[in-house]
Amino acid sequence: MNYLHVLNGDATLEVFRKSGIPGDLVVCREMMCEGRVAPAPDIDTFLQNAPHTCTNTLG
Repeated sequence: MNYLHVLNGDATLEVFRKSGIPGDLVVCREMMCEGRVAPAPDIDTFLQNAPHTCTNTLG
């Protein structure tokens, strides 16, 4: 069985690699944990609005 592990940031990458847990690793680098994120009816609308939200949050 193959595994794909989606990690929530670079800080977890080295620790996960050293753990010896088998599988492929992907790091999800996103800013949705900062500031307000407007609800969206679907993922396409959400991703279209995300850069605007991040820009407003970061100044």
